[in-house]
Amino acid sequence: MQPSLLAQYGLSLTQAGLLGGMLVFSSSVMQPVYGYLSDRFHTYLFTALAPAVAAIFISSLGLAPGYWLWLAMVWLGGAGVASFHPQATANATLGVKTNRAAPWPSSSAPERWAWRWARRIFPGQQGRSA
Repeated sequence: MQPSLLAQYGLSLTQAGLLGGMLVFSSSVMQPVYGYLSDRFHTYLFTALAPAVAAIFISSLGLAPGYWLWLAMVWLGGAGVASFHPQATANATLGVKTNRAAPWPSSSAPERWAWRWARRIFPGQQGRSA
């Protein structure tokens, strides 16, 4: 998205970087808020509406007339992304009856694999061992 915004609208690298940073920042900042609301109000609206909110605001960037409105739309799109994750995590554990505190093998195995390859590619770097 950023290279096309640079070429089509003449944004500077700083402005394009701020748009990406705003998306990540807004989804990170708003996620605990939505986590609290998701725990307090047990509803599936977060799961159903959040992708739509994110899609509407992020895909409508081409319609915005200026940079400040782009920043607002990216912020709201990031908030839509943030509202999905807490409820999706809660929904993922609904069917789990035993070993709820056990780590998921699908998330720990790729991490160990990535660290092993990273140590082979960058052998002089210090880091944690897998």
